[in-house]
Amino acid sequence: MHLSNTDESSGPAELQKEYQHRFSFTESYRNEVWSRLVPKFFQALVPEHSEILDLGCGYGEFINHIKARTKYAMDLNPDAGARINSDVRFFLHDCSLEWP
Repeated sequence: MHLSNTDESSGPAELQKEYQHRFSFTESYRNEVWSRLVPKFFQALVPEHSEILDLGCGYGEFINHIKARTKYAMDLNPDAGARINSDVRFFLHDCSLEWP
């Protein structure tokens, strides 16, 4: 699910370009790293029956690999929603503002 609560004047297009410029060329590498870190280290801290929120989720590397009953992700980057798995509820939103 994709929910949006951003103001067009805040520059989502500029942010989107910056994320693509800075992070897209390492996307597969970061995904590979998180696919190993989450099950070996972080999953022990998150019970599978829990709910979890990933603030500033980026391209969703952590939230896509963690197992939890309910998963939420929030980021300012409009491209993030396309990279989040379907079992994650995604909020396109500035986490420093009031949350939906």
